[in-house]
Parts: sequence; structure tokens; C-alpha cells
Amino acid sequence: MSTSAQRREYGTGSIYQRADGKWIGSFPAGHTRSGKRRRLTVVADTEQQARSRMRSKMREVAGGKAPGDPTTVAGWSKTYLAEHALRNRNSTTKNVNWAIGYVVEAIGEVKLAKLRPADFRRVHEFGAKKGLSPSSVLRLHDRLKAMLKAAVLEGLEIPPAALIVQGPPVPTNDRIAIPIDTVGRIFEASKRESHDARAIVLLGFLAGLRRGEMSGLTWDRIDLDRGVLVIDRQLTRFGWSHGCDDTCGRTPRSCPKRWVAAPTHLGYEVIPRSSLVLGPVKTARGRREVPIVDELAEHLLKMQAADRPSSWDGVPRFVLLTAIGGPMGQHSLDVLWKQVLQRAETKHPSGRSWNTHEMRHTFVTELMRTNTHSSIIETMVGHAEERSTRGYIHPSSIDARSAADRVASGFFQR
Repeated sequence: MSTSAQRREYGTGSIYQRADGKWIGSFPAGHTRSGKRRRLTVVADTEQQARSRMRSKMREVAGGKAPGDPTTVAGWSKTYLAEHALRNRNSTTKNVNWAIGYVVEAIGEVKLAKLRPADFRRVHEFGAKKGLSPSSVLRLHDRLKAMLKAAVLEGLEIPPAALIVQGPPVPTNDRIAIPIDTVGRIFEASKRESHDARAIVLLGFLAGLRRGEMSGLTWDRIDLDRGVLVIDRQLTRFGWSHGCDDTCGRTPRSCPKRWVAAPTHLGYEVIPRSSLVLGPVKTARGRREVPIVDELAEHLLKMQAADRPSSWDGVPRFVLLTAIGGPMGQHSLDVLWKQVLQRAETKHPSGRSWNTHEMRHTFVTELMRTNTHSSIIETMVGHAEERSTRGYIHPSSIDARSAADRVASGFFQR
């Protein structure tokens, strides 16, 4: 198992021990034009060697200066991103680095103490020129503001006006619940697809699972005797990292000693021969038990009877498998979902495909239509909102099961 070192200061990187006993030093070293974070690693036999090599590498990257000079937007971003990576999930970190990459490219040279509302408008205009959607430009705005608030907490000088700038207007999100008659067509179409495609449809509409939760569902988390799915993990894809101290001259993905820099000391499990990582669900409240309604139970029993062997030894037995017997990542899951939609001949009113998350929207909408109490809904889908209310209301598993059965009845008996 990996061992985590004590928490380090802002911008100083991280030191930890890999499963094979090697010590790893890892630190952020800027980002690409697309906003993808560039992270360098060093490998050593001892913790002291790893720390020494990492510091040397950091000085080399910074041109002899300490990285993370907090006087400019670009300089402070290095410190901010390094700390953010230590505190957050990989998918969140990727999104943040994507946004900050655009911010730095637009106003990286501006001194923090001289930031003005006009600099935010420069970021908005830059994002628009790069072809980003209005909602994506708003993400740049929000991430810049969050980065500046973090700077204030560190004691850096930020003009008050820069902290209250309004974000750009965005059109209304077009995600909606899928109409019930369309749901029926999707159910019918899924019967003519693979077991996995059918399972995706049932897990989305009848259990309200997120994509990562579907991908990360394993048979040991399915209790057919009790009739519940135990949702406490999700499957995500991490990036590859160099295992050669960045000396091979190749990309991390092509490195002969490549490895996945997943925080295994926090409960993340790297799937062999892939960059897929099985880790905790999105939030602490996302850990939950979801009732298995009859239609879902029937299909899971069929999948169990098929007893498809996994060709990936040493990994949990996943419910959703690829054609070669490996765990199904979220991209492969989307491909099967779109095949079902094509067979059902249905699209969103805007002309785009329905996305998998709209099954979850539909599940929640149907729960509301059955007059299910909001606290039960939050418990069933693992939302983190209404924390105070939930602290005073304790719905039972019987309430949740009754609500799930009502939703299933509505789908299949209309």
C-alpha cells in the first residue's frame, strides 16, 4: 500500500511511496495551451532522495527561482493548482486546470494587486474568441474568482472590486427530464441491445446512478437478498505519468515505465494495464444504498447467469464489461447509450442526443411526481444539498423502497 507523507506547504509538491516501495516526488510544472496541467515526477529509492531530486527539478523548471511566485496571476496559479491537486478528486482537478490555463493565457502577466474588473472582461473575451460556450466562459470566471479568494486567505493583496465582479450571462441549461413516452421507447430499444446496454438504461432510469457510479459498480456491491445497490465507488480515468523521472524523451503515455499517479493512500485503486482508477464517489453523501426494483433485479440475475469471465485478473468483478472483458470506462458507456438512442430513434428537442445524466434527471423528476419527500430523494441520489434539513429528517429504507417501486410502476404500467 502507498504511504502518504505529512501535508506539505503550498507549492512544494508531494512525496509519497508507491506500492513497489519506490518513493515518488510530484509537483505541478505549468500547463499546456489547452489548460491541461503538466505535472513532473521524480523516482528514488528513499524518501530523502525523492525530496532532494524533486527540489532540484523544481529549481530547474523555475529557472533557479522558487516556483509559484505569488505576485502575478500566472505565478499564484502554480501555487493554487498544486494545493488544489492535493485536496480534490482527479476529475475536479482536470476541470480546474483546464479553466486556469485559459485564465493564465489571457491575463497571466497581471499583478494580483492591480487586478481590475476589466481583467475579468479580458478573460471573458478571450474565452469567447477561443470558441468556448457561454457556460464554459462562466466557468473561467468562477474559477478565477475562487483562485483570488484563496489568495486572500493566504494574505495576498487583492483589490476588493476584483472579488465582486459579476459573471457573464449564460443561456439556460437545456438539460431536462426525458418524457415518459420516450423513456418507454428507450426501454424497448435496450431489450434488443447487449446486456450491458440494457443495464445502463435500467441503472440510470430506475436507480438514478451517475456514469462513474455505473462504471464502478461491482458484483460485491449488489445485494440481491436485501434488494439494494451499495453505491460507494466510481470508476474514473486518470492521466499517465512518467516513471522514468521524465528522461525517456517521450510523452507520459508512451513512457516505458509509465504509471498512474493516483492517490492510493486515499482509497483509490488503479486497474491493471489501464489508466482507470476505482475510487470514492463524488461526495461523502454520495455513499448510499439504492433499492433494486423488480425490473432491475431481473436483469441483474440474467447478467449473473451469463457469468461472463473478466480477462483482467486481480481486479474486482465489474458489472459492466467491455468486449475484451475489461471494466467499462465512461466513454465506452456513452457509446452503448447512444446505440440505444439510435435504435429508439429519439433525440433531445434541441436536436442533440440525450446525455446519460438526463436519465438521472428523469429519475429525480419522477420521484418528485410521486410526492416523495425531498429528504428521501436526496438520500436516494446522493445529493449534498439541504444539509440542515436532512440533519433533522431521517427517512427509513422502507420509504426509499416504496418510492422506487412507485417510479418503476409508473414506467412499466402507463
